Amino acid sequence: MTTEVARPEIPIEAIKETLLLLGYLNTRYGQHARAIVYYELVSVLDPSNAGAWRGLATGRLATGDAERAAECARKAVQHAETPGDEAAAHLLLALALAASSEADAAREHVDAYLATRPQAPDTVSEEDNA
Repeated sequence: MTTEVARPEIPIEAIKETLLLLGYLNTRYGQHARAIVYYELVSVLDPSNAGAWRGLATGRLATGDAERAAECARKAVQHAETPGDEAAAHLLLALALAASSEADAAREHVDAYLATRPQAPDTVSEEDNA
C-alpha cells in the first residue's frame, strides 16, 4: 500500500513574485547570468510580465548582449502597465540601442522616456507664490 503525501498548492503569483525577487537580488549583487535564468522563467510563466522583460533587458545589457537586451526592452515597453514602467523600459531600450550603435533609434526612446516618465509633484503650489 502506498501513501500519497499531500503537497501544498502554491499559487502561480507567489512563484512569479519569488522568481522576480531572486532575479532582482542576483542583479543587485552582479550575478547577471543567474538573474537572467530567473527572469526567463517568469517570462515563460507570464509572457506579459513587464518586470521580467525589464530584468532580462538589464541582464542582457550587463552581459554585453545589447541586441537581445533591445528585444527584451521592446517587450517591456509593450507590456508596461504604468507610466513609470513604460519610462523605465524606454530608457533601457535607449541604452541597448546606443550600445548597438543605433544612435538615432536610441534618441527616439530617450524622447519617449522623457515624455512618459512620472513627474515629481511641485513642492511649491501656485497659491504659495501669491
